[in-house]
Amino acid sequence: INLFAGRVSRERLLLEARLELCRFRLRKPVGGFEEGTSFRMLTIHWLCLSDPDRTFTAAHPRLPGQQRPGLGLLPQSLALLKDLGRELSVDGVLDVPDHFHTALFYSRAFRFLEPECEGRLHAIARDLRGIPLALASEAIETGCLVDANRMEPLPWEPAEQVMPYRGALRKHLLSPEYRRLRDLAFTALRVSVDWDRYRSKIAERGAVGKYP
Repeated sequence: INLFAGRVSRERLLLEARLELCRFRLRKPVGGFEEGTSFRMLTIHWLCLSDPDRTFTAAHPRLPGQQRPGLGLLPQSLALLKDLGRELSVDGVLDVPDHFHTALFYSRAFRFLEPECEGRLHAIARDLRGIPLALASEAIETGCLVDANRMEPLPWEPAEQVMPYRGALRKHLLSPEYRRLRDLAFTALRVSVDWDRYRSKIAERGAVGKYP
C-alpha cells in the first residue's frame, strides 16, 4: 500500500505499508509452545508514515532509519491494525522491530513473544530515561549500549513483537508466568551508554551525532 501527497514520487510519500496474512511458526520453544507451533498472523514487513512537507529540527531530530519526519499518527495506526486483525480473524499482528525506538513505540499495544525480550526492552527504557529518544536510539544503533553488570556491549537483537487477539497466544502473553519471567529479566538487567565509544563511532562517520 502506498499513499502520496499529490504526485506519485518518493519525495511525496505519506504512507508505505507491506503487510502479509500468513502462518507464523516458532523457530524454538517459547513458553508452553513447542518449536514449530504455528499461528495465523498479520505480519508487518514494513510500515512507514512520513510528512513530505516537514524537515527535521533540533526539537524533533531524525531517528535511526528515518528519511523524513513522521506524521504523528501512531495511535491511529495501531488502532487500524487492531481493527484489521480482528476483521481477518488472526491470532495476532506480528512485527520484528529493528530499532529500539520502534519497539518502544509499538510496546503501547504489542508485547515481545519471549518474556525475556520484553523485560529487556523495559529495562533499557528505564535506564536510559532522561536521554532524548533520538540520541538513545542512535547510541544503541551504533553499538554503544553496555550491560552495566558485565561491562560488555549489549547489541540490539530484533525479535518478534506481537499484538495478540485470541486463543493460546493471547493467554501466553497475559499469563502470570510470562509476567514473572519478564519481571526477572527487567530486574536483572542494568544498562548504560559508552559515550566515549559513541563519540568515536560518530567521528568515524564524519558526522556530528546527537551528543549534547
